[in-house]
Amino acid sequence: LRPVRNTLGLALRQDRIQAALFDTLARQIQATVRDDGVRQTQLGLYAENETAWLPWLRTVAGLRLEQSAARVSSQTLAQNSGAADATRWLPKLSVILGPWQRTTFFFQAGAGFHSNDARGATTRIDPRSGQSVEPAPLLVGSRGQEIGMRSSITPNWQTSVALWRLDFDSELVYVGDTGGTAPGRPSRRTGVEWTHQWSASRHWQLDASLAWTRPRYVDGDPSSRWIANAVQKVANVALVLRKLGPWSGALGIRSIGAAPLTENNTVRSASSVTANLRVQRKFSSDLDLALDVLNLGNRKSNDISYFYTSRLAGEPASGVADVHVHPAEPRTLRLTARLRF
Repeated sequence: LRPVRNTLGLALRQDRIQAALFDTLARQIQATVRDDGVRQTQLGLYAENETAWLPWLRTVAGLRLEQSAARVSSQTLAQNSGAADATRWLPKLSVILGPWQRTTFFFQAGAGFHSNDARGATTRIDPRSGQSVEPAPLLVGSRGQEIGMRSSITPNWQTSVALWRLDFDSELVYVGDTGGTAPGRPSRRTGVEWTHQWSASRHWQLDASLAWTRPRYVDGDPSSRWIANAVQKVANVALVLRKLGPWSGALGIRSIGAAPLTENNTVRSASSVTANLRVQRKFSSDLDLALDVLNLGNRKSNDISYFYTSRLAGEPASGVADVHVHPAEPRTLRLTARLRF
């Protein structure tokens, strides 16, 4: 007999949101751009089958029905009130081969989605310009594939690597001037991810991960296919101290590479490197105390960067195109106590 495991499930979520955008001066509201009440319900039905066909061959097949419904009540423009709904069937399949010499190979493929802002699915009048706009789809389809391997080279050393591709029918673009989102161009991301864990001793462990991605739009002029703010390189290394009596801790260093800020890649954000430290002590089975030092090196970097046109006092009426940033927090101490009852 083949070992078989079947899973059936139901997921239900409902959100009630009040979302608004105001024009302000010196933190005082001058005008309301839009003010909306949103009620959104998501229902997911799923089934999964896991079968071990041979000692070295296992499959996992699944199917999910995702249904999303939203109702928007606009307090500023009645034309932007309304309802929207969408349904998607999402199949998936995983094939796992091995293990051989403590090494397993896998292939996975499936369909997914991302959801748009519910307001974008009912908006017909731009609240800023008053011009007509086309509503956006509530759910946007995606398709992904992944192939890779996992290996325990030694009992204390595990590693995995995966090559993957993800296609979206459209990118989700935030439009800050109107407080909503708009569907963008179709895109494709390909990349590789590598993770590594080495237990050097009973008390020390080294974790490392690296991800490289090539994000591109798949339509239009080849010279303008870069996706703004899509990071291409991320690396993380953490040295973990554990099982040292009541003490534990970790020192982590994270690197985020530069990203294009324009679709022709002529303007890019700056890369950043940040270190974080955590020291934790267990006082009893009911009480833990932890101290986090965020941005340990007090490095000056930016959490996010955008490139767009704005206007300061004394600048031309047409504005100036430039990079706008949100700086990262300086060195910060955070003390956390956890008490169990």
